[in-house]
Amino acid sequence: MEDNIKKAVAVVIENDKGEILLTQRGRISRDEYGKWENCGGAVDGDETEEEAIKREVMEELGVELEITGILYEDTFTTDSGASWKVVIFSGKIDSEPKVQNKDENEDVQWFRKDNLKNVDLASYTKKDFEKFGWI
Repeated sequence: MEDNIKKAVAVVIENDKGEILLTQRGRISRDEYGKWENCGGAVDGDETEEEAIKREVMEELGVELEITGILYEDTFTTDSGASWKVVIFSGKIDSEPKVQNKDENEDVQWFRKDNLKNVDLASYTKKDFEKFGWI
């Protein structure tokens, strides 16, 4: 893979009720402030994608993630010309998530899949959920 391609990860966390956990983007977000998204972020240095998503979930929500699978992988180029490879995982958590840094994430909530169409989703999260047939 080319060195100029950045790597990112996200995870769709589902509970036993079939609800999806989303975080609300905080004030230091690069864009889409206040929108709801899956937990995730950039892969640091020599981290694997699995290590990165577990770190992101711990940093953002204060809980350990159990990865249950990979939903899909994609590459895309942003409007600014940056190239990204993203891996979207599925996962579960076994304790109550809590926002760890209000500047990064203002809130965390569980949403029913049949209500996702009414949530103010980040554009990339909306695309994911459309791909899954949830909205």
